[in-house]
Amino acid sequence: MAATLQIEQSPHLHSGRTTHKFMFDFKTAIYTLSALVVVMQFLYVLLKLEGTIVEALLVALRALGLILTGGISAIITEGLWWKFAGNNRYQGLAGWFRMNTVNVPAITGVLVALTLPVSTPFYVVLIGSVVAIIFGKCVYGGLGKNIFNPALVGRGFVGLSFGTQISTSYAKFVKSGIDAVSSASPLSVSAILGDGVLKYYEFTDLLKQWSLTDLLLGFHPGAMGEVLSLFIIITFFYLVYKKTISWYVPTIYVGVIFAMTWIVGIMLGLSGDGGLRTLAIYYPIYYILTGGVLFGAVYMLTEPVTSPVTPIGRVYFAIYAAVITFVIRMIGSYPEGVMFSILIMNMFVPLIDNITGNQSRGITWKRVLFFVLTLGVVFGLTIFVGYQLGGSL
Repeated sequence: MAATLQIEQSPHLHSGRTTHKFMFDFKTAIYTLSALVVVMQFLYVLLKLEGTIVEALLVALRALGLILTGGISAIITEGLWWKFAGNNRYQGLAGWFRMNTVNVPAITGVLVALTLPVSTPFYVVLIGSVVAIIFGKCVYGGLGKNIFNPALVGRGFVGLSFGTQISTSYAKFVKSGIDAVSSASPLSVSAILGDGVLKYYEFTDLLKQWSLTDLLLGFHPGAMGEVLSLFIIITFFYLVYKKTISWYVPTIYVGVIFAMTWIVGIMLGLSGDGGLRTLAIYYPIYYILTGGVLFGAVYMLTEPVTSPVTPIGRVYFAIYAAVITFVIRMIGSYPEGVMFSILIMNMFVPLIDNITGNQSRGITWKRVLFFVLTLGVVFGLTIFVGYQLGGSL
């Protein structure tokens, strides 16, 4: 019996992972986080700020409204763009909806909202979502062609344009609670600029306002999605298990920030007294659990379109993003550096792909040299920052 030769188009081998599956797992994580944000905002006002049930409910509804504003405005913006742009790929607005592409801009808009505090005006979220879709995505040709992370483009725009309107205060929402409703976020409180030198609060003073449990559960002022550290960690394991993201990218990013901050803490003489204060362990833990480090590591840094193609390229992408975050946070005038570090590294993705995307196998002298130079940059900047802050070895 003669064998039948069947010839099909490439690819002949497939990992089983598709864009649809990636977006399904990713949007599951994002939408679950959004629902949890609403619940935790309610509990934060009710339990931590000692507000009334009505005040807690109003804050929770406001959080839901901001998230819906970001998602819906992103869907409308991209739909109108392709309607008037006449993109053949989608064949206008009707084709865009038929291809179920509506989920993609919704995620971008929701991410913009989650990177903002609950006190942010609705129009700021709307503008950020529109900018993210148009200038972060559509002008480059749409899904898969954007250079920068769209959500961070929108967040960066409103952060620089409407900085005074973005506040972490709950004072206008909670009238019956404690005085802490008007306090700044832990990351802002942890560093005070004076005489050109950043001076750090002692950890015991910080714990009077926020315990490590508060930092894990999100019971402190900050961006709605970024404060839920514990859930973000759980999400990381879920997305790794589903093979949606690479485990080493967030791990390396967070690990490098942890190590550099740890060394600076030791240089500043913050070790001793036992417990978490031993060897200044509390210092990097506090910096990892505040701000957008975990959020950026899991949801932004792993975005496949704006990150390098090769595994080794993604390693260097994570390392240098961590270095930039560390430098901005420690000696910059801006308390947060995650957003800018990822956007900056997005620009270097073509260069990283060009350097690491060749066909050579094994260890070459160029790879060894680049690795040694990277270690030198990490260690050198750590020591430099430590000395700049008044520390010593």
